[in-house]
Amino acid sequence: MDPGKKGHALLGQLWDAYRQRHTDHIARLSQRYQTMKSVGERIAVKQPAVSHKVGRNEPCPCGSGKKYKKCCATV
Repeated sequence: MDPGKKGHALLGQLWDAYRQRHTDHIARLSQRYQTMKSVGERIAVKQPAVSHKVGRNEPCPCGSGKKYKKCCATV
């Protein structure tokens, strides 16, 4: 028998033995895939925080009423 065919046949036997011992393997992988997919969807839905850079001529975010450049930017 050709060594390549013999190795292929042996691999087939090993795979069959694995499937017999681990009958719920595909079901567990499918369940894990669905769990990870739902986790990924929840993460993707969250929007990253958008930081708003205050311009020098905009009102100061501290609430003083002064322009940012005359208030907190000089710190």
